[in-house]
Amino acid sequence: MMYTGKPVANIQNQVIEKELLPGKDLIIPMHVPYSTYNKRMVRCESMNFSALITDLQNEDNIYLESKCVVLKDPPMTITVSDEVRVNQEMTIEVAFTNPVNEILRDCTLTLSGTGLFEWEEIAKLPDLMPNKTLLVKLNIVPYKSGKKTLLVDFDCASFRDIKTSCIVHVKP
Repeated sequence: MMYTGKPVANIQNQVIEKELLPGKDLIIPMHVPYSTYNKRMVRCESMNFSALITDLQNEDNIYLESKCVVLKDPPMTITVSDEVRVNQEMTIEVAFTNPVNEILRDCTLTLSGTGLFEWEEIAKLPDLMPNKTLLVKLNIVPYKSGKKTLLVDFDCASFRDIKTSCIVHVKP
């Protein structure tokens, strides 16, 4: 679903016939495999589930239930040097594990942070095999002291805007 609430595509339809007893809830588990929605939802962050219920004994009784689910980003971690000082080299380590059963292609990592980078740092990365972890080490020289925010953004053909950040305390 787009941020405007407009659906991108109809991903999956199921027709299930169940009996709903008076005063009881009916729970119907749904499984939507990544392979079903991944190509259509690269730029989306949520999925809408809707259930249309019809009383088979009185087809004029129709009920609708809808639930919006925000998709979770795969985890990414940042590790920085213990002591960080202005104009002294520091090490940044970013780890990302491919959570899906397909090769991630066209991967990039964008790093930014005022006082840490003059400009955004963009690293083109190799393809990432299923369930493998990509470890990127980068040395930078911070040029301003104080509490700085390091922002890391991972993009590939299958995912967009997987972000994480951390606070870096740069000593004078």
